[in-house]
Amino acid sequence: MSAKAKYHGPAFGGLEIPEPLSDAQIDARSRELLGQLTLEEKIKMMSGDLPFWVGMADMLGGGYADHPWVAGAIPRLGIPGVRFVDGPRGVILDGATTFPVSMARGATFDPELEERIGDVIGRELRAMGGNFFGGVCINLLRHPAWGRAQETYGEDPIHLGEFGAALARGVQRHVMACAKHYALNSMENARFTVDVRIEPRPLHEIYLRHFKRVVEEGVASIMSAYNSVNGEYCGQNYTLLTEILKQQWGFQGFVMTDFIFGMRDSKKAALAGQDVEMPFDMIHRQHVWAFPVCVLWTAHAGLFLTALPPSRSLWRGGQPLTRNWKNALEMSSGANCVPWGETSLAVYALISYVIQPGDALRKPMVKIPSIWVNLGQLWPVAYRGT
Repeated sequence: MSAKAKYHGPAFGGLEIPEPLSDAQIDARSRELLGQLTLEEKIKMMSGDLPFWVGMADMLGGGYADHPWVAGAIPRLGIPGVRFVDGPRGVILDGATTFPVSMARGATFDPELEERIGDVIGRELRAMGGNFFGGVCINLLRHPAWGRAQETYGEDPIHLGEFGAALARGVQRHVMACAKHYALNSMENARFTVDVRIEPRPLHEIYLRHFKRVVEEGVASIMSAYNSVNGEYCGQNYTLLTEILKQQWGFQGFVMTDFIFGMRDSKKAALAGQDVEMPFDMIHRQHVWAFPVCVLWTAHAGLFLTALPPSRSLWRGGQPLTRNWKNALEMSSGANCVPWGETSLAVYALISYVIQPGDALRKPMVKIPSIWVNLGQLWPVAYRGT
């Protein structure tokens, strides 16, 4: 029995229009809206709308396939933000059509059929309140144990490019499409740690050719991958995101990170050409706006997080200078001070499916009464000792 479809609000909010606009009209409307945004709103539009902990609780509670994931909504201006829903077997929201997996669709060698499937996906997503389909998966299959092999079309770049372009064409009659995972993402277990070393010729002729084809088709967005390429994470890789994608190929859309840890450094990512951190207000929150959090431990309640009043981070020469709010946290060096930008292992279990153990275990130990807490790499945390 199929679930009843849910409506998640108008897909394009106050930007819905009865007739298509010309490029000049779109540019003029965009500039008009841009001129009305405050600096804080512009920064907010660089990340997903939900704070990390709220979002993680929602996701772990089954929310990933329950509603669109929104980034950049500015309700006062009627801007709905990007309203992401995943694929690729159709819209993953309850009540949507489930199609055969991409590998099976690729085996038809029928791009026209794939375009028709994309048309249905786009219609359903818009009707259900999403405006951004994240299911144009064109990873080039190379690793035989890749756990998501069924999500891509095959192992030939021309085949991948034509099917990805066909799906994007169909979807974008109604909503935006996102092609992923850019680039050289062909394994699952080591995707957060592997650094793929490659020379320019195989990179362009084999591993990027299908992405270029989808860009030529006019895909609205590209999702960067978790892995590194030639020494730098894809989500903050200037060569991939700016030199190749935006300069050589002339990509006019926007880049988004893969979900959670799709980038590691806010400044590096922004300068490299990363546009939107998804799905939470997370890494940018650490590096641009500072929110101290006090971690307490009790025998009965376990880990307890209490947010202190926010401390504004000011930018000088590209470096954030964090002010400790009324000296509420002991930020001087010492055994009871936890460095900025790190999180306790007590919450590591909540995110163990998205990071590798080595990311957390290589950090130093900090003593908190009655327990030893190992530090990872996620959240600004401090404990004021006695």
